[in-house]
Amino acid sequence: MKKNLMTVCLLGTLTASALTSCGGNDGKLVGITYYNMGDNNMKTYWQPTYEEQADKYGWTIMDVDGASQTDKILKGVQDFIAAGVEGLAINLNKPTDGAVIMELAKEAELPIVFWNKEIADSQGNPDKATMDSWFRGYFVGTDAKQAGMMQAEQYFEYMETKADGSWDLDADGKVNVLTVLGEEGHVEAEARSKYSVSHLVELLNGEHEIKNKEGVKVTGADVVAQEITGINDTSAAPWDLTAAAKHFSNYINDNGKVDVIFSNNDDMAVGILGTSEYKSTMAIYGVDCSSAGIAAVKDGTLYGSVLNDSSKQGTVVADLLNRLMLNTDTNKANSGDVAALKELDAKSLQEVIDEYKNKGVTYDSEYKAFRVDYVKINKDNIDQYVK
Repeated sequence: MKKNLMTVCLLGTLTASALTSCGGNDGKLVGITYYNMGDNNMKTYWQPTYEEQADKYGWTIMDVDGASQTDKILKGVQDFIAAGVEGLAINLNKPTDGAVIMELAKEAELPIVFWNKEIADSQGNPDKATMDSWFRGYFVGTDAKQAGMMQAEQYFEYMETKADGSWDLDADGKVNVLTVLGEEGHVEAEARSKYSVSHLVELLNGEHEIKNKEGVKVTGADVVAQEITGINDTSAAPWDLTAAAKHFSNYINDNGKVDVIFSNNDDMAVGILGTSEYKSTMAIYGVDCSSAGIAAVKDGTLYGSVLNDSSKQGTVVADLLNRLMLNTDTNKANSGDVAALKELDAKSLQEVIDEYKNKGVTYDSEYKAFRVDYVKINKDNIDQYVK
């Protein structure tokens, strides 16, 4: 199978000769950025998904490894535009970097789909103003709070199986929660951490018979939450398992109490599993179903995960972007009128909404975002969802 790929090596400035030497075909030229290919999730799941989509649509891909550097992502996008790409699929380094890249796409009159990291304002909220600034800009990702809520539900269900209160590892009557953030300022990571805790509080304030080791029923008021941050500061990739392990060890040595760990990705959870400070009685849950996470769920060391379906997200990105690029061609062949292009894009948008609405994908019109549902994963159902 032919892979229509063109990699921008070392992020050098593209020239006509560089393009010629890399080859290509008569299909669309598409620019794709990855915030850091040192992130196993990018290399193992996202990039192969886009390679598959390139084959499907006959694209030639130019891609850039941002290496967690905003300037490299920005330079890559500028190079894409100079090289004549017809569409952009952008994974940001920082969520707050989106405004300047959206403006570049608008100036070049290019359709752009941001993926995985939602554009955020300085307060970490989805940036509606930037999304509204260019009618050909969209986002494909998830409903981030859903992952955190699913982690909480998995632990709540686990607690219900411990009628003797053995979940209460320190016998202090408290539910000691440790969240492992990953990348600070990442809209989805921040939401996962927030809602894993708040939803557990909600569940414990509801109907249940969960008691601590003293036989006293626990409530949401008994939840004590702490968070590991700063992984960005000790790692080239902010989701790195080695950095997470180091921070976890330091946390345990300084604080000691943990009943449950909610990690914002599987690899950080697997890093924690490998430390001497981790005890197998500590319930631990991840997100993503990475290869390491899958193995850990199957052998029972990782209590559960949440499937972040990068394949489905990448499929939606490619479908939407391809339709938008074809609309550019149709519009140029006809009136070339902006109003006519908006009408074409609106029709294509609705077609994509209709295509995926019964496939676990919803469209959030407020933020121009397609959100793919997460799935709770455990040892019993992992073979059903992950091959």
